[in-house]
Amino acid sequence: MLAVCGPGASCRRACVRVPPCRKLRYDLAQMKRSPISPRVPPTGKPWDVPVHAAPLVFIDLEMSGLVLGLDRVIELCIERVEGGVVVGRLESLVKPPAGVTVPATVHGLDDAMLADAPPFEALADEVTRLLFGAVVVAHAAPWDVAFLEAELFFCDKALKIPGWIDTLVLSRRAFAFERHSLEALCGEFGLERARAHRAGDDVGALRQVFAKCIEALEPATVRDLTGLGPRTSKVLGELVGRARDAATKETPVQVTYRVPGKGQQKMLMQVKTVSGDDAQGFSIEGYCTATRGRHVLRLERVVSVEFPPPAATTAV
Repeated sequence: MLAVCGPGASCRRACVRVPPCRKLRYDLAQMKRSPISPRVPPTGKPWDVPVHAAPLVFIDLEMSGLVLGLDRVIELCIERVEGGVVVGRLESLVKPPAGVTVPATVHGLDDAMLADAPPFEALADEVTRLLFGAVVVAHAAPWDVAFLEAELFFCDKALKIPGWIDTLVLSRRAFAFERHSLEALCGEFGLERARAHRAGDDVGALRQVFAKCIEALEPATVRDLTGLGPRTSKVLGELVGRARDAATKETPVQVTYRVPGKGQQKMLMQVKTVSGDDAQGFSIEGYCTATRGRHVLRLERVVSVEFPPPAATTAV
């Protein structure tokens, strides 16, 4: 746990890098993959209305680093879209508190460029106005949500965002690409992105990627984009259908799936069961026909399930 100390703190921990404030504690142990856990949005608007009718807030933040509570937001872009029309927008550099180191290696921003930028406190009212009653959309959204909530907390405007749409998750469900970073998706779709890792240009790319995902997934409501199940996703629905068909026919299938840090892998798999539901997501359980090793694959990691030609059923 990290304690952020009050005025006059001079301890040797990095907590002196954040501005004086109330005691703040973050559990940093869970930040290996995501800074915050998924949240179940409340019922009603804006989550249970069609996507085209819901107010959406597209967000991209640039940070000085990825240590929540120590690193700070140094650039932001927020666009509020209603009915396909931008009804509010905020793009600004953000001057971090004294003592926060800003490495320019990723986004090209440095201390000199931020010297005359407003602090986050000066932008907080407009940020909360844009967020009000809308659904947050971001790429690798838990990071943006966590840092945004932290910045609002620091300036006495604590706000818990009830849920979000993550285009990183959506693209993995919708497309069989090897990589799903915003940069990789721009390449796959032929999208222009003038400056990578700059908030304004990233939001423009984010909106286009979101549109591609919506076209592929065909959600009925915004809430359909938050779960892992295939209820409204024709892509995941087809995967579940093929896997269940393979289990019924006891026929091996060629499964392509993603392994974190290793990319896509292929396996000829004898599917035994398909378990799960819309709320918790689905898993495919079976064994590799070559090694006889047992495997349980979460469907969100599965790229494709294909019946190979009869002569190929003995291959790896």
